[in-house]
Order: sequence, then structure tokens, then C-alpha cells
Amino acid sequence: MMCRRFVEQRCAIDQYAFDKRNFTFTLNTEEWKLVEELVKVLEPIEEISKHFCESLLSVCLPYSITLYRALSVMKLEKDEINNVRKRIMDGIAKRFFPKKEDK
Repeated sequence: MMCRRFVEQRCAIDQYAFDKRNFTFTLNTEEWKLVEELVKVLEPIEEISKHFCESLLSVCLPYSITLYRALSVMKLEKDEINNVRKRIMDGIAKRFFPKKEDK
């Protein structure tokens, strides 16, 4: 995942910006924290997506439940990332756990 690699390469990115004296595209500490939390939210989605692609349709619902539960117990500090997580959970619920009146 690109975001994970971005976080892993933080020192190299900062060093390059420092060497070139070009800080236009560098992130501040708060922005790095946002990216790190975003990675936490996206990692289980990436894992489940791989399983979806390799599996029969019958396992999609159990995978969706697992993903929904994993996202629901995450402890995140940033409101922006919590909003992303909530929207993802809402999308999962809408697609895989429709209410009776939605059918």
C-alpha cells in the first residue's frame, strides 16, 4: 500500500527535502500523524480485499463482518480519520447488512 510505504520512507523523504532545501511537499508532524492513522484504517481493508478476490462469494459476508468489527474497535486520535473509518463502516453496512426496509 502506497500510504504505508510513504510512512516507512518518512526519514528519507525528510532528508531529501532538507538536502534540496525544498519543503514544498513535506508534511508537518500533525499531517504525518494523520497519514499514520489512515494506514491503520486501510490495512485491514487491503487484507480483506485480497481475500475477496481469491475467495468464493459465500465467504464475503463473514469477511465483511470481520472487517466491520476490526474497524469498529480501532482507537484513533484524529477526528478526520475517525470520519473516514465511519464512512467506510457505513458503506460496508449498506452493502452487506441491509436493513429490511432497504431491500
